Amino acid sequence: MKVAISLLALTLSFGAFAGAVPCKSQAYTAIYERYIYDSPDAIVSLTSKYKPYVSGDEAIFVVTVSDLESGQSTLMSAIMDAKTCKVKAVN
Repeated sequence: MKVAISLLALTLSFGAFAGAVPCKSQAYTAIYERYIYDSPDAIVSLTSKYKPYVSGDEAIFVVTVSDLESGQSTLMSAIMDAKTCKVKAVN
């Protein structure tokens, strides 16, 4: 049940930012998977107040990950190859 709610929150956060931003879904998915790897039972919401920073061939996405059970939030980032949308790093 928690996985279904987490996926629903992830889907809703994607829909809230339905603009033409390349690599956004890949960045959100990478951040979500990294957070869930450390906390497999967490129910999270992903939001972003910032536009991705693009420099040369890299795009950096900064996302707030909110744990809906504990109320804690943390900033995470994904560094992507801007041309291929491959994940280089998630912090």
